[in-house]
Amino acid sequence: MNRRDRTFHVIGGVYATVLMACAAAAFWPVYGGTAFVVMLAGAVLAGVAVAVCGAIWRWSSLVTSLVSAGVFVALGVPLAVPGEALWRVLPTASGLIDLVTSVALGWRQLVTIAVPVGSYQALLVPAYLLTFAGTVVTVTVALRTRMPELALIPPLAVFAFAILLGPDTAATPLPLTVALAGLSVGWLVWMRRRRRVSRLVALASEHADGVRGSERSLAAARSTAIAAGAVVLALAAAVGVSAALVPASARTVARTAATPPFDPRDYPSPLSGFRSYLKPAKAHDPMFTVRDVGNLKRIRIATLDAYDGVVYSVGTEPGDSGAFARIPDRLPGDGGTAQTVDVTIDGLDGPWLPTFGPLEHISFGSGSASLSAGFYYNATTGTMADVSALQPGDSYRITAVATPSKTFSQLAKERPGDASQPAIEVMPDDLADALHTFEGDASTPGAKLSSALKRLAETGYISHGIGNEVKSLSGHGADRIDALLTEEPMVGDQEQYAVTAALMARKLGFPARVVLGFDVPQDATGDVTITGSDVSAWIQVQTASDGWVDVDPNPQVRPIPEKKPDEPKKISRPQSVVQPPNDESDADQAPPPQSHLAQQRDAQLPAWLSILLAIATIVGWSLLVLALLCSPFLAVIAAKWRRRRARRSPRILPRGRIAGAWHEFADAAVDHGYSPPPSATRNEVAQTVGGPRPGLLATVADRSAFGLAEPTDRDADQVWRAVDELRRDLDGRTTRWGRLRARISLRSLGGYRGSAHGKGTVLRGGS
Repeated sequence: MNRRDRTFHVIGGVYATVLMACAAAAFWPVYGGTAFVVMLAGAVLAGVAVAVCGAIWRWSSLVTSLVSAGVFVALGVPLAVPGEALWRVLPTASGLIDLVTSVALGWRQLVTIAVPVGSYQALLVPAYLLTFAGTVVTVTVALRTRMPELALIPPLAVFAFAILLGPDTAATPLPLTVALAGLSVGWLVWMRRRRRVSRLVALASEHADGVRGSERSLAAARSTAIAAGAVVLALAAAVGVSAALVPASARTVARTAATPPFDPRDYPSPLSGFRSYLKPAKAHDPMFTVRDVGNLKRIRIATLDAYDGVVYSVGTEPGDSGAFARIPDRLPGDGGTAQTVDVTIDGLDGPWLPTFGPLEHISFGSGSASLSAGFYYNATTGTMADVSALQPGDSYRITAVATPSKTFSQLAKERPGDASQPAIEVMPDDLADALHTFEGDASTPGAKLSSALKRLAETGYISHGIGNEVKSLSGHGADRIDALLTEEPMVGDQEQYAVTAALMARKLGFPARVVLGFDVPQDATGDVTITGSDVSAWIQVQTASDGWVDVDPNPQVRPIPEKKPDEPKKISRPQSVVQPPNDESDADQAPPPQSHLAQQRDAQLPAWLSILLAIATIVGWSLLVLALLCSPFLAVIAAKWRRRRARRSPRILPRGRIAGAWHEFADAAVDHGYSPPPSATRNEVAQTVGGPRPGLLATVADRSAFGLAEPTDRDADQVWRAVDELRRDLDGRTTRWGRLRARISLRSLGGYRGSAHGKGTVLRGGS
């Protein structure tokens, strides 16, 4: 290899490495954090090491693949599953299992979890696999093939996968995209220039008069200028196109096409079972226990923002309260003061988990593995759900920021926020009239809302219609809200008042939603057990200044005056909605059903994504089976590699290295099927192989072993180069299958074993 080729190999290897690093860096929006940076650096360096070693020792594609698989497994746990690594360095059995299974299953999990995921579970494995394998292929193609231009394919493929598996927003940094485009064009132009210069050099060597040096310099300068101009043009075009084609909406990627396994529409609206918590059989039963409750006043389990005139429920459009996804165990905070509490489930059922604000961290108890596997979160409303049936004793610890509260008077100075919510399909007919009456002479939206909610709380009375309480119908359909607003006195419970308040806020332009949860008993500190009688409902209103805030629109519990017989009664206009539900106050209302997640429907994926995930799964499991089947052969190849390395070690004197080179050739001959006679001399081994070159090698080895002159390091290196050429000659005498059998043959390990000094082979000195 001449100096020009060595320079190209060094610069080309570095260039290809930078290309792959830029492409893999596009995974940053998916992962983020220090763990991703460590994984990226480790995977790239390990891939470069394998590719460079393969180029130096001229490994075949099979050997390179087997070594790559071994390095992938050896470094996979500390780089891609750091949580399972012992001291963050050594792999563990559980880590290896997660690494292997995530090669096949991690892709699907990655597109159904909120980003960034950090190092959560084993979700770094897909990026680690792509980065490591892409680096090995890229550098190998750049250094060892006749068409190094093809080295662009792996980085561009990894970049495309990063976009496909990334978020649905245009989060790929523009500088990274421009850099990758510029490097790609620069690589192609450089390869074109190198080919042109090579042709000029070849032409100069063929003609006696040659090509003048000035002409060659001019051609090289012209090619360099063209390359620089092409790179600048590519960068300018990339910047211009990226600025001009900014997407107006979310991108369509794998996670936008995947339907989350948890669909809240498979369950009844949690607000429809409000009074089931207040029945005598359940009112005093413990629902859950909160440890170190601190200054929390409310614990919520569901947040609802869609109303169809019959029930308030979770929304159905992307981005609203129905968009649940799996998340890592830790999320970035929003800057508020976080609080940590422990929750233990007692009698609560259904899919909804108690919480109190935007989640920052969650960890499940040692006996709650099913909760961890089935946990989903809605970042829009801060609501937690679980697709595994809740069991008494399930526990978890959450760190969250409590939602602030506002009083009616504080709302008077606020302006509406700009959150997008599902449209109200049916508005109660009497709501507008009641709102006009309640808001009085207020002029601003905040003042109107403050006045309306204050009037609602002052004129309303609380009754659940259970036992000896004043009759009060359940439900919160449009007809029930009309009945609440037209009756005198106004009688209902938190279910009706929260819905009425939310609809009034929406009517005045404020984004609003209904929250179902539990009131923490007054003056409670330390550990608090929440019972069914603590159930409540309130609203959240988004203001322009403070975002989402809790507002309690419910009247105080006080005696309800009797209805006067001769009091005129308003007649409500007929509704265009379904008939009001029957009064279930005296009958047992079915509680929210247990999560039937064993029968939860599978995620419905589009055809193209199902095919892609199926292919990834098949390839992953196939690679696993192939790795297991090839492990004995990999051990044989590793043993031969170690033997060769020991024989060629620079710590051995040149005479010993020359003897080791002869043993390496003799072992290669045996592995290729040649059978020299027992106790054969070097010449006899050479005659068995045939040809003049083995005989010449035998003569050189004999002269080194028995001659008086001490060989030099240069002599040893020349002998080893001759052995490498003879080995390639042996490969050329057989088929591809024969070369493979020679690589994994055990004959040389059994009959021609040699130590580091080459003394293990039984040969007589002399020829």
